[in-house]
Amino acid sequence: MAKTLIHPAVDNGVQPGSPNFAAGTLQCKCASNPVEVTISAQCAHNHVCGCTKCWKPAGALFAQVAVVSRDMRAFHSALTRSHFALSHPTALRMSSIEVPLLLARGMRPDSVLGDEDEAQLRRRLPSARVAHMAGAGHSLQGDTPLELAALIEDFVFGS
Repeated sequence: MAKTLIHPAVDNGVQPGSPNFAAGTLQCKCASNPVEVTISAQCAHNHVCGCTKCWKPAGALFAQVAVVSRDMRAFHSALTRSHFALSHPTALRMSSIEVPLLLARGMRPDSVLGDEDEAQLRRRLPSARVAHMAGAGHSLQGDTPLELAALIEDFVFGS
């Protein structure tokens, strides 16, 4: 069986970060209007996900995102909706989903999804259930774990 490769930084095991890391500036791979961000602390953890499409190395299925507290990051250019997954070609196949789908959306300003993304999902997959999580941002499982668990339980098993 062929090995599935998701990201070069984790495919052969995660290596520890440098204990002497002080700061670094990263830039996405967008040809126009690239986002640049400075990280000024060692990351709390890495998050490998499909939320962004322009941070992935060539051939990788996912991007690896370093998670740091808000006061330890600085954006030098604006993020736009094109940097996130609902404009990705995979999202364009949403209408072919034939099973029940739940979108749990964080409503704080640090959420990845916006009203435009939700509207796009509703257009492409009208049967999808959308739930707004007022106390959550991008990390629903970290911000509102009990509420998210209850929502998923209700979605899967009904009330």
